[in-house]
Amino acid sequence: MVKAGREDKMKEFEKKPTGYLTENDNVRKVILENPDLPLIFVAWENGCSCICCSVSAYVGEVLDCEQEVKNGYFFIDREEFIDAIDENIYELTGYYDRSEEWYECEVKRIAAEYEPYWKKAIIITVGN
Repeated sequence: MVKAGREDKMKEFEKKPTGYLTENDNVRKVILENPDLPLIFVAWENGCSCICCSVSAYVGEVLDCEQEVKNGYFFIDREEFIDAIDENIYELTGYYDRSEEWYECEVKRIAAEYEPYWKKAIIITVGN
């Protein structure tokens, strides 16, 4: 059965910024106001806290828009995003009977729609 395909354009709600790039403005302010204080990163999971021993920071890119490619996931890697499009291409297009070439073109087309929403950011990763 062939379902109706994905619209040619991103849906309006997908163009909405996630808010992740501005919700931490207070962190930047506190660091700038207290440059001599050490930084400690604490990860919260299920109400428990732990000090993160492994911390790294780098300048990278984040996809700053809502998206249906992988609901609830925040992408910080373009290749991972393209892989997710590829993995979900049947659901994203609604077609299950197209050629591999057609799907490859659709992956590129869908990825291109999101291009303006990739934003430069400092990415801080924490772990134990």
